[in-house]
Amino acid sequence: MSPLQQCGGDFSYFILKKVPTSYHAASKIDSLIYIRHSLDSIFTAPSEPLGEMLMTSYWSERETKALETVSSFEGAADLAVSILSRMNETGREIIQLCGPMSTGGLGNLAANMARFSFAIERAIENGLLVFNQIPFQQVIIRLCNFKDGQPHYNWEILEIFYRRVFESGHVHRALFLPGWESSTGAKWERDLVSRLGITAEDYPSEWLI
Repeated sequence: MSPLQQCGGDFSYFILKKVPTSYHAASKIDSLIYIRHSLDSIFTAPSEPLGEMLMTSYWSERETKALETVSSFEGAADLAVSILSRMNETGREIIQLCGPMSTGGLGNLAANMARFSFAIERAIENGLLVFNQIPFQQVIIRLCNFKDGQPHYNWEILEIFYRRVFESGHVHRALFLPGWESSTGAKWERDLVSRLGITAEDYPSEWLI
């Protein structure tokens, strides 16, 4: 149960009033997600270090360390495909989530990433095998020296990293988060997966509440 559920939503009005204008979502669902993550950050302990978080059956120790030092989109793509290949050995359908990160959505990278992370957690809770690209998003931010409000989109993120991921043949279905139409990257992904014959569906909105 999330802190929001534990509190019965009592703090939701206060938190929503404190959300910066740039974070305000176009829908009630997005607003509730931001509120929930705000409360989670207040009531929960800090998450475990990235290296420990990634030490699962799909990540080797070498790959975990390489993530901290990879210096190109090509190198990041190599790591991603290696992990996807290992996931594919399970014989299960591999899901990838797509949605706003640096453009569109909640209008802010931090808020979009919080929603994205939550959506991945909920998909996993609902029994899906999800390729978690959040650790790679941290690499992308480092490689691009990204800052909110940058005037130009770095298309190498899509043309090198995400194209390799989708063309690997390991991603079987893509779930698109609400507001994907407002995102430069997600619109590109929707077009690519359609051309590759990968199933594209909307992410179940009920999982986000």
